[in-house]
Amino acid sequence: MGPSFGDILLAMLPILLLIAAWYFFMRKIGGGAYGQLMQRQVDALERIATALEKRS
Repeated sequence: MGPSFGDILLAMLPILLLIAAWYFFMRKIGGGAYGQLMQRQVDALERIATALEKRS
């Protein structure tokens, strides 16, 4: 008989905790830089959309 679902979940728990901690720290520490990067991409896409609308 193979491992039960609880055994598999228990084995994956440390990995899931590491991923959650990494995600938390990336959002906390790097959130500002990430937000600025995303805003620049949104601004660039808006400029492209405006230029394409003017062409049509």
